Amino acid sequence: MSIPIPNSPNIHLFELESSINWFDEDDIFYSVSKKVPRTFETMSASAQAVKNIFAGKKYCVIVESTNLSILDKKTRMFVTSELGQLYKAIAVVSPKPMSRVAGDIIYSSINKVLPRKSFKNVNEAKEWLKNYK
Repeated sequence: MSIPIPNSPNIHLFELESSINWFDEDDIFYSVSKKVPRTFETMSASAQAVKNIFAGKKYCVIVESTNLSILDKKTRMFVTSELGQLYKAIAVVSPKPMSRVAGDIIYSSINKVLPRKSFKNVNEAKEWLKNYK
């Protein structure tokens, strides 16, 4: 895992079936993927939970992609349509090249909907996201 999950009483963690999430001090939303299958049902439930967390606002997100799995076509189409409604921009982070490739495959169609870029570390990702705050 390239993004450590914070252990601070000042940060509220949102634990979903497919990820652990939180906001940092700059209102960037972090999502660390769990090693679970990304089914349509799982992703639909996660999208609804994130909508509830965001309460109608859009945020920049840093996704840690080490545990991402490839999505089937139906789920990929759903994710593409939903993420454009939730996020301002997506930064995909993983130190492992194969995990970055998996993230690129999963999020490749999102480029048509919102800005997305892959990074080796969270600092580069956070710096890039400042352009979209």
